[in-house]
Amino acid sequence: MSIIRGIIGLAIIGLITWLLSKDRKNARFKQVGILLVIMFVFAFIGLQTSFGIAVLEGISAFFNWLILQANGGTQFVFGEQSTEYGIFFFNVLMPIVFISGLIGILQYTKVLPVVAKYVGKALNLITGMGGNESYAATMMAMLGQSNGFISIKKYMDKFSPDQIFTFSLLGLSCVSATTIASYMQMVDGKFVVVAILLNVFAAFIVVSLMAPYDPNAVQVDFNPTEDIDDNTEKENFFAVLSDYISSGFQIALAIAGSLIGFNALITFLNSLATLAFGIDFTTILGYIFSPLALVMGVPTADAVHAGAIMASKLITNEFVALGELQTVAGSLSAKTLAMMSTYAISFSNIGTIGMIIASVKIMSGEQAKVVANNTGRLIVGSVIVSMISATIVGFFF
Repeated sequence: MSIIRGIIGLAIIGLITWLLSKDRKNARFKQVGILLVIMFVFAFIGLQTSFGIAVLEGISAFFNWLILQANGGTQFVFGEQSTEYGIFFFNVLMPIVFISGLIGILQYTKVLPVVAKYVGKALNLITGMGGNESYAATMMAMLGQSNGFISIKKYMDKFSPDQIFTFSLLGLSCVSATTIASYMQMVDGKFVVVAILLNVFAAFIVVSLMAPYDPNAVQVDFNPTEDIDDNTEKENFFAVLSDYISSGFQIALAIAGSLIGFNALITFLNSLATLAFGIDFTTILGYIFSPLALVMGVPTADAVHAGAIMASKLITNEFVALGELQTVAGSLSAKTLAMMSTYAISFSNIGTIGMIIASVKIMSGEQAKVVANNTGRLIVGSVIVSMISATIVGFFF
């Protein structure tokens, strides 16, 4: 019955995506089928085979090791006891500073562009979604949406509107390598890795249905290993490293600020709703979004909790959603916990689309208009991306 619900759920999600298409006649159904098979294969290997489980456990162990290294800096500044009490700011957010520094080193030494170039080629070979799109997907997954766009800024005006839509959807659907370790402090690391992988293919599925185009007809010729930001090449290594570390600290502070603000706001709204209606605001959102959770195959008993997590992620961010997931994890089934852990791992929220528009506007005013004109479709598309990935994970629980 669970598998049947999953199949029906994917069919409904696909139908909704197709109905939202700007070009239904040219929807790439064959490409969707190929991408779904790839997603099922990767999910099966990662969640059901001893080899895949060992690989995911190894990746999780590596990021946990990075957390321990990051603790050295945190303890030096805030004291040796700072990381021993599970305080969110010290244990989850401060490692972002250290990992940002590592990303800066890899970017400066051109390791990241080289890796992205060849991973992108492999991804294009597997998916057939285009070289530019595959490279962008890799950079978005490693650097996040803002820095991902910066990596292709020299060619921004040369990309077609369809490509800009694809890049923007990838920016909403991926996460940054700087925050992966932080997510793994909140949920099982294997779901973080699986989500990062599946979301790329799910984003390509949404593009193939919602905004279909022939990627081979609109490719821009560029060499990412030679076209690194001019400023980076001119700057001193330590200046670049300092910039990345400072950016990491600013990101950590920004996340901390948003968590304080959003959680306080949710607490306030919960109190008001309880006084007015006898039910808290989070539960109201849960009921509103529960039909989407049921479509994905979430067990009926967990639908309201799952809907609340989905709503929180959309209107706030993934950290708030993961925090809510931690709060109710003990009352959820293993299937729902796996699905919601997967669903939460992306930048799909209302705030991110504003960040993308601002980032693109700095590089190209015309392309920023393309993003702005597709705001609604991008937000809906990114929600669908998360739904597809979570639904597929649900098949294996």
